[in-house]
Amino acid sequence: KPTVVAANVERALGQGFRHIKLHEVEIAPTRAARETAGEGVDIMLDVNCPWSLREALDMAEKLRPLDLRWLEEPVWPPEDYAALAQVRATGGIAVAAGENAATLHQFRHMFEANAVDFVQPSPTKMGGISELRKVFALAAVHNVTVMPHTFYDGPGLLAGVHVNAALGQD
Repeated sequence: KPTVVAANVERALGQGFRHIKLHEVEIAPTRAARETAGEGVDIMLDVNCPWSLREALDMAEKLRPLDLRWLEEPVWPPEDYAALAQVRATGGIAVAAGENAATLHQFRHMFEANAVDFVQPSPTKMGGISELRKVFALAAVHNVTVMPHTFYDGPGLLAGVHVNAALGQD
């Protein structure tokens, strides 16, 4: 599996990508991605909520040397903002989450818990661009970067592109 990840990273680099998001839960494939990409490439690791708090902290310690841009959704359940905050505070890697939140109330709780460095609202899960604009405003108050979660085709993708063009951050 590390060889497959390395080959895919090599292909992405060859196509000009300098920001690569992985969906892995093991150290070896993630290390292969970092070794292939080198230091000048951002690697984001989305693990899709697999771990308890203890497991997430242990994995963050092992992943820290790989210089990830962020660790995405490291704990189950995804609404455990206290656990996310603990991973953020002690894990040594920026935390990203929010694709599973659907209301402004949930995002407010996430920000008040200091749970994330990057918030990832999904325009199709939370009511479109009007609601997403409110998350941008709330995130700005809490100094959190918004990275809309838009893996969709069609209207969901277009909503993400439009809101990033209008409100996006560097």
